[in-house]
Amino acid sequence: DVRLMCKLMAETSCRPSEARAAQRSSFNFLKNRPKFKIFHAVDNYKYLVPPKTDKGYRSIEISVDLKDQLVDHMNKMPKDQEFLFLNSVNRFFDLKRMTKELDRSLKKLDLKLPFRKNYFFRHWNASMWAYSGKYTNAMDLAKDMGDKDINMIDEKYIKKYSNNRNSEKN
Repeated sequence: DVRLMCKLMAETSCRPSEARAAQRSSFNFLKNRPKFKIFHAVDNYKYLVPPKTDKGYRSIEISVDLKDQLVDHMNKMPKDQEFLFLNSVNRFFDLKRMTKELDRSLKKLDLKLPFRKNYFFRHWNASMWAYSGKYTNAMDLAKDMGDKDINMIDEKYIKKYSNNRNSEKN
């Protein structure tokens, strides 16, 4: 479950709280381009809450590979279970467990991630989107990230990865 949540975060730049809130109705697999619709998050107390801002409501395209993995996961879930990532007592996973599982994997791979490890996937993917040129407009990138601070998005991603000599280093 944690691996699938990490893949969802890495591919969509969603927040860990948004990945934890994923439910069957969050996905549209019937279109040629499968989508992950974000309309909830899980707070620190493991309660379902709306996104922090109006910009948090969004729909992001996912790969066919991720769609297939999600469908396999959903097919193994009880038919009446709506949420994808629940623990053994049918509560949402907490961030401590996600971090513990990620730490275990990183140790096996002899890798280190920066502070706030669960947010690494979000920032890594946003950086890749900007570096690859998928987004050249801060407003479009901010929309898909569910972020309202367009200036931060422009500085942290768009300008950093625009056509300059340091873009590969960044």
